[in-house]
Parts: sequence; C-alpha cells; structure tokens
Amino acid sequence: MTDLRHTAAALLACSASSIFIFAAMPAMAQSQPDAEAPAAAPASPHTFTANVSLVSDYRYRGISQTNLRPAIQGGFDYTHESGFYVGNW
Repeated sequence: MTDLRHTAAALLACSASSIFIFAAMPAMAQSQPDAEAPAAAPASPHTFTANVSLVSDYRYRGISQTNLRPAIQGGFDYTHESGFYVGNW
C-alpha cells in the first residue's frame, strides 16, 4: 500500500511540474527578438511533401495485409499552386 502511495505522489508531482513548465512556454514565445529577422524568400509555387507511419497491423477491408505484424508505410505528394496534385501512398 505504501508503494502505491509513493507512486501516486510521484505521478502527481511529475504532472504538476509538467503543467507549470508548459504553462510558461507561451510567455517565452511572446518575448521580442533582439534583431530584425531577414526578409523571407518568395514562396515557391511547387510543394513536395513526404510522410511515414508505423502501424501495428495494416488492414484493408477488415483483412490483415501484414499477417498481424507491424508495418511501415510511406508516401510522397507534389502540389502546384494551380491546383495540380500527384501523390502516392
């Protein structure tokens, strides 16, 4: 019973300290920079993105495609400001 109380107290202390740390972060973001930032380069009309995910079991229409094992999936996407889009997964 004593171990449970110590564990609960430690969990409460960690939670409280995390709340105080994360509550102070917005205040740090509001501070003024010392020097002006350089002008940003013009935005490109092309956008290229990629993604990777780790899943516990990949299923398609309810059937396991990975024999109930984890799978790594990835994809690439290209977009143009005109609305053209190409992607794979």
